[in-house]
Amino acid sequence: MNSKKHFDRLTNPSDYVKESCETCKFNFGDICAAHDSLYGYGSEITDYTAVCDEWDISLEAFSEERDRYYETGIPKKPKRI
Repeated sequence: MNSKKHFDRLTNPSDYVKESCETCKFNFGDICAAHDSLYGYGSEITDYTAVCDEWDISLEAFSEERDRYYETGIPKKPKRI
């Protein structure tokens, strides 16, 4: 098992998670909480594959990528921008 320090030095999980409403920290269920987002603050998210300039990795997506790395020791290929 790799240590947390090793993971921090190796990569940032947000570099490996595909940006979308599904993995965004402003996704509160079906509601977008980002002010300058594609949907606007408080609006319903209708396309979970969409992405906007307000995107930042959610705790859930960050944790899933971190846990996956700890289990395998192998980082995924970086996302394409």
